[in-house]
Amino acid sequence: MLANRWVWVLAILGYGYAYLNKPSSALNYIARVVYPSYLLHQSVLIVAAFSLSVLMLGLFLEAFWVTVITVSFCLVSYEILKRINILRPLVGISSETYEAEHSLFYKIFVLLGWALILALGYLILF
Repeated sequence: MLANRWVWVLAILGYGYAYLNKPSSALNYIARVVYPSYLLHQSVLIVAAFSLSVLMLGLFLEAFWVTVITVSFCLVSYEILKRINILRPLVGISSETYEAEHSLFYKIFVLLGWALILALGYLILF
């Protein structure tokens, strides 16, 4: 039984190495977002979980919404913070990242992030 689990772990790592070990705009974007998201996610996660716990949504639905809110907030806050020169060093964003991100994946990701934030804001307010 234990060997079966290890084989699955090794298979997943092997597929990741084979298919994700290539330069791509998606991986470059995600690599730039990791550190600022690491700095911001804990505070957002606590506030979102506390706010949603009052609604009694259930375990899976609440976990889903906490995840969506946390990821959306981290992505949108990264997009905002990278445009403010004074705040870039505080969250670990280098100065060349602003000019480097104009791919189609980036634009779709930002559009989806804003759509989620606006929808959640509408649900919270009304």
